[in-house]
Amino acid sequence: MLMQRLVYANYATILIVLFLVVFLFSNVSFSKRTVKLFMIAIISVLVLVIVDSIESYTETLSYPTKLRVWMSAIGYTVRPVSVLCVLFIITKNTLKRRIVLMIPGIINALVSFSALFCGLAFSYSESNEFVRGPLGFTAYVTSAIYLIILCVATVDYIQRKDYRQALIVIGIVVIIVVSTLLEAVFKFEGFINVSIAISVTFYYLFYHTQNYKNDSLTGVLNRLSYDVDIIRNSADITAIVSLDLNYLKVLNDTKGHAEGDKALMTVALCIRRNLIRGCQVYRVGGDEFEILYTKSDVTKLDKMIDNIRNDIERNSYSCAIGLAIREGNEEIDALTGRADTNMYTDKLQRKEKK
Repeated sequence: MLMQRLVYANYATILIVLFLVVFLFSNVSFSKRTVKLFMIAIISVLVLVIVDSIESYTETLSYPTKLRVWMSAIGYTVRPVSVLCVLFIITKNTLKRRIVLMIPGIINALVSFSALFCGLAFSYSESNEFVRGPLGFTAYVTSAIYLIILCVATVDYIQRKDYRQALIVIGIVVIIVVSTLLEAVFKFEGFINVSIAISVTFYYLFYHTQNYKNDSLTGVLNRLSYDVDIIRNSADITAIVSLDLNYLKVLNDTKGHAEGDKALMTVALCIRRNLIRGCQVYRVGGDEFEILYTKSDVTKLDKMIDNIRNDIERNSYSCAIGLAIREGNEEIDALTGRADTNMYTDKLQRKEKK
């Protein structure tokens, strides 16, 4: 009866874990670090399933055992680790920041395994009942810290107008928090494990999709997305802005491609933080960007372009920008051509001024 209950509670989680492991082994488009983080996150869920199952069995005994203490300590340690891996995947951190983020997890592990020697975190009575110690909520506090940091990360995504990423992160936080409350209040077994497994898998699918839709260097949508969107939304596009970074080749030749990459990333960031509602930006070539606009109010575009240009110049770069507003039933190819022509005209005029 116990084994039947445990299998029922964890069957979906185990299937999700196994399928994602297969996908991770067959994926060659992610970096080794990204695959490793996904693997650690999903394997930690499998560890939690095994540990929780054994702990549930030892809970039925009439006497306390070291095995139950070990399983509880491992469970308290691993659960925040799985959330930390999600945090590492979603947020881009330096090695120093990653080490700092690991500190709460390390402290939690030390507190959890102290149960082997004392009741600081938790212990079990002679009748095998759970007794929470003065630091018994450390695992929950550690997980909460990581979830709060995930929420803070959404602010950066919102500032960069990456609303999809922000929504995904908030969704993951909500799912984990709700599952924790349901498991704590209503004693629903396996809810936290399956929620973490689903969150990791869902973000894997989202990350996989973004990997093909977005430019790997700048983070904006790539040429493939542009080709798809300009056909799919051709009837709704009311204006196109073409933008070209000036002197990229000179920068690459004199200061190296690392500086050229930095320039492209800076320009992409300047564009994204000055976009108005209804705009989408794409990197369509080496130093070329296109902005598609689908709203009817085109009066705001000139101001947006000025803001983009000024922002780029404040970062010591320059660009040529061409705007084309759709006239009547103008074909999308003609509109694109006018935007490019206006951009090249702008480039020549700026060179003549110098």
